[in-house]
Amino acid sequence: MRYEKGNVLYFNAGKKNGIGGRLPDVYLPSPGSDFVLCRNKDGIATAVYGEDEWDFNPYRLSARKITKIQFLLMVGGVGEEVGRHLIGEVKWILYQIIYHSGSGRAGKTSASTLYQYYVKLSQMVEFCIKQNKNEFTSGMSLFELLGNVTYLAEFVRASKSEATSKKMVSSLLGILRRIDVDDLGFSPVDRKYLNLKRGLDQQTPVIPARIYLAIMQRYTLQLEAIYPYAENIKGLIIEMEDRAYGAAISTQLSQFSIPDDRLRPTMLEAIKLHGLSEIVGNVLPEIPTRAAFQGWIRKIQYIAKTVIHFYSGLRDQEFARLQYDCISQRELDRPMIDSSGSAIDAGRMVSLISTTTKFTGYKMEESWLAPDVVCQAVSVCRVITEGLSYLYGVDPKNSPLLLSPYIIRSMNAQFCTTSFSNTGHKGIFEDTAIADFFITSEDLIELSETDENRDFKGDAKFTVGKIWPLASHQFRRSLAFYARNSGFVSLPSVTWQFKHTAREMSQYYARNSNIFLPIFTGNDLKNVPNKRAPANYSHIGFEYQAAYPVTTVKKLFEDIFESDSTLMGGTGSFIEKQKSKIVSGEIDIRAAKDETLLLAKKGEFDYRATLLGGCTKVGPCDDYLLGEITACLTCPGAIIKDTKVDELNPPGFIGGFLV
Repeated sequence: MRYEKGNVLYFNAGKKNGIGGRLPDVYLPSPGSDFVLCRNKDGIATAVYGEDEWDFNPYRLSARKITKIQFLLMVGGVGEEVGRHLIGEVKWILYQIIYHSGSGRAGKTSASTLYQYYVKLSQMVEFCIKQNKNEFTSGMSLFELLGNVTYLAEFVRASKSEATSKKMVSSLLGILRRIDVDDLGFSPVDRKYLNLKRGLDQQTPVIPARIYLAIMQRYTLQLEAIYPYAENIKGLIIEMEDRAYGAAISTQLSQFSIPDDRLRPTMLEAIKLHGLSEIVGNVLPEIPTRAAFQGWIRKIQYIAKTVIHFYSGLRDQEFARLQYDCISQRELDRPMIDSSGSAIDAGRMVSLISTTTKFTGYKMEESWLAPDVVCQAVSVCRVITEGLSYLYGVDPKNSPLLLSPYIIRSMNAQFCTTSFSNTGHKGIFEDTAIADFFITSEDLIELSETDENRDFKGDAKFTVGKIWPLASHQFRRSLAFYARNSGFVSLPSVTWQFKHTAREMSQYYARNSNIFLPIFTGNDLKNVPNKRAPANYSHIGFEYQAAYPVTTVKKLFEDIFESDSTLMGGTGSFIEKQKSKIVSGEIDIRAAKDETLLLAKKGEFDYRATLLGGCTKVGPCDDYLLGEITACLTCPGAIIKDTKVDELNPPGFIGGFLV
């Protein structure tokens, strides 16, 4: 299969990558030493074929910088001739990958993926060098390694992480096999001759309900406490333009030579002057110094970031690309207008938080639901960014949502996004942990139910007594899981914000919401030729649809099949007959569960408890949400228990009224 020879890193980044890399050189069968593979926004070459360092950051998709490719690091300790030969082979392979499309989720390799290929090729170079000690394979080249089944199998077997090595070798061979041998210069091994079948990738774990609820409550309550003081915090940030403001008296006298009659407030005095005493020392830690204030702002940003992850399902990199103006309103239905031009019925509006997508191959616009609590968190971040932008001397509209507060400490601070570790290990999460963030034996049991193929007890990260190993991407899967199962997961103290979020997700992300989902994913099929959109199946809307419905089926069998009540109603009458067949042995209950689970996974079955028993209707039910139980009497999906009817109609009452 042949592919158009264009620099896929440049085209993958596209015009919307926010970095502005310029066009590289056009493909040549034999690139010279001055051939440019990457240029920055000023047209300066950052990756030249003949140089020993390639920097593809101008073409990166990630908000974070990627590591530069440094070829000399591969060949330390070998002779000049051998080293240069191996470097030349690595460069040639990377060059061919860059100028041949056909890999990656959208048909293109990204700059960060190219670096991963470089790392794997570096390990292969190290393997080749070691073979110099073997008289039978002395002087093995990289091309020889990639073209020999026996050599390559030994390389994979000798790798420190065999599973990971299999995955990368398989991917590398896949793309090399798609390049014509005439272009590549050698014939790489066919993957089918190697045992490169990947093991099951470990899914991101669902945070156990108890810990999930504790994190939700802690950070949501902290955000609600901080929100009214956002403008006060901004005012204090702006005061930091005066480098003596908030400094200790001794520092003001000795370092800044401030006269006694013009001394600035210390940090403790500044906190009172700006009306922050209510949250300092209560919601947030004390601020004894300017340096501590910078860390204090980071904590607020982390709290807001966590809340946004929690209720929106954004990935860490998606969050890193959020800009100051990231909240918008989208009209879903047009308002109904009468003959006089007045609105009879207002159109439905939904708040969106928008950034760019990860897997479309281009950094296209993408949106997520933004419930009130997310809008509140964004508002706090925006106000803080306004204060910090003042110190940086830039317009906040040109700033990221989370702007680094290091400017408070140093005028030489780099204008950039605040970065946090993607995990909670040794970070702010661990610093602010409470007892409910630590793992119990019950949590491990629950984890096993959400992923039966994984041995959590054998994983040191999930040891009883340890703090939960939080990572931001866990919020995404947990949100999809708990929102999908919000009608039957037992979270008695769940916040109203989460209930509202679950309701909106059901309305706009569910399988029967194809009208709305393209609004969020940026894939409107009406505007795509032949209806073949580059669907972004990484969006949480699709994850919400695919969330494992085990709790649905478990709750159904606990409430209905294991109940002694007589069942009535549309679905209830059918299930009552099925129960009798289970008792008589005509139906195997395990087979019934498996069949029901399959229907739930396909989105053809659902279950929620109701005041009268239960309901199997797929999708949201306005009558259920409003408590209109009379509608259940004629609903084909209703499961009505006689015991529930008796509870609602005690002797002397009919329909809840005394007669």
